[in-house]
Amino acid sequence: LEEGRGVKPGQAVVFLRRLAAALDPAHRSGLAHGSLSPDCVLVFGDGTLLLEDFGVASALAAAGARAVGSPAYAAPELETSPPSPAADLYSLGVLFYELVTGRHPFEGTNLPAMKLEKRYAPLSRSSPGCPPALDALLDGLLEPDPARRRPAPGALEAALRAL
Repeated sequence: LEEGRGVKPGQAVVFLRRLAAALDPAHRSGLAHGSLSPDCVLVFGDGTLLLEDFGVASALAAAGARAVGSPAYAAPELETSPPSPAADLYSLGVLFYELVTGRHPFEGTNLPAMKLEKRYAPLSRSSPGCPPALDALLDGLLEPDPARRRPAPGALEAALRAL
């Protein structure tokens, strides 16, 4: 992400599967990272991932402090609601789009409106050779309504295996 270039969709799916393996168990227990962004994901030379600051935003919200990480990666509902596993899925969608295309899905001056209206170019248009199944996955992850976001928290790894 630091270089501003995307990776092949297959490589991005492998990365997303590793993140899902780290997040799904927590999500099934109702726990959320709360402020997922590229700064929180450490990737080691052997491909191992480490998520930093897991639960810090949730703990701050529980203490009454408003703790939204990077607004560019935050789910729309985090403006008014505490962090949740569904909000993590939204952030993963933004990360995934950026990983594949090399740019953020929502570029413009009114980020909240763009998120609510899902104003982003489909992956298949932004990244030649990207299969339509990834468009469908991303569309579900970037659903503005957390109740309609898919896959369900805790089921991302299984959804990725089904691709």
